[in-house]
Amino acid sequence: MLKFLAKYSKYIFFLCGLILFIGLINDFGLESIKNNLLKTGWWLVPIIGIWAIVYLLNTLSFCVVLGKDRERVGIKNSLLITISGFAINYITPFASVGGEPYRVYKLKDYIGTPAAVSKVVLYKMIQLFSHFILWLLTILIMLMIFTLSVKMKLALGVMFAIIFSFSLLFIDRHKNGLLGFIYSGVKKLRIKPLIGFFRKREKSIAESDENMKELYNERKGSFWLAVTIEFLARIVSSVEFYFILKSIGYDSSLMQSVYINSISSLFMNIFFFVPLELGIRESSLLLIMKTINITAGIGVFIALINRIREFFWIIVGLLLAQINSKKTLSSSLKSLKNGLENESISI
Repeated sequence: MLKFLAKYSKYIFFLCGLILFIGLINDFGLESIKNNLLKTGWWLVPIIGIWAIVYLLNTLSFCVVLGKDRERVGIKNSLLITISGFAINYITPFASVGGEPYRVYKLKDYIGTPAAVSKVVLYKMIQLFSHFILWLLTILIMLMIFTLSVKMKLALGVMFAIIFSFSLLFIDRHKNGLLGFIYSGVKKLRIKPLIGFFRKREKSIAESDENMKELYNERKGSFWLAVTIEFLARIVSSVEFYFILKSIGYDSSLMQSVYINSISSLFMNIFFFVPLELGIRESSLLLIMKTINITAGIGVFIALINRIREFFWIIVGLLLAQINSKKTLSSSLKSLKNGLENESISI
């Protein structure tokens, strides 16, 4: 039974999410969705457009992480890799991590595989760390602004302590390396398949960890700059919720929009194992709307607009990935041609 659940878990989670998604859509009503979509109209332009700024900030943060290597990679390539990487993450049906191998694959030609792995892992850690800061800030805002029961305050206090502990762990791993830490844990737990996997790559792991530690230990200012830019990207992405609510006649504040974005992202990260976040985003937004006295069903509509925006940037990202791969192929063929010509001249 356990083997069956392990083998088919992602399909089970997907089915549960699909049932929840259909139920929420049915509760809100297809007619209400249609009417709100018509109301949204031209507001889709700023809703989609705000993410161009978010991706630009993500790229700037990534360039800070690259350090001296950014000259070899270039801002333009970094932007292409960033947008395409996020697009692949969106369409990865499980845990949304497909974009990271793609980033490594694109970067290795410029800076080598160990450096590419360390930079990609490091950037992912900085992204998560910026989320932690946002969640901690949101919990403090909730404790200060909302009238909460003692149980709710205790629950938020526990959540704050857990997230704060993870934040300290992340800083420690930035200082001392992550991959070696994971390898040590795998050996202690005696997970044989993973031990074999890591053992074959011990040299690469050590090199990647050295590259990773360099940012915090030797460029601490750059580390905090990258975190700040990523945190700013989280704030800018919250404006999407402000635009969506504005489009259907709700006057929300930027503070409310940050709160909506923060709590919904917390839910989605907790339930990362649900493929495509199906049902999780909708139900989390439904609950969030209740806390700020907005019709709960509007949460389902917001989630649908989120998915329209994602769909647009998925198409853009995949097109950019295709263009980038063609350019890489073209430059490789050109280099091969030049090499053959030089060889024929020498003969």
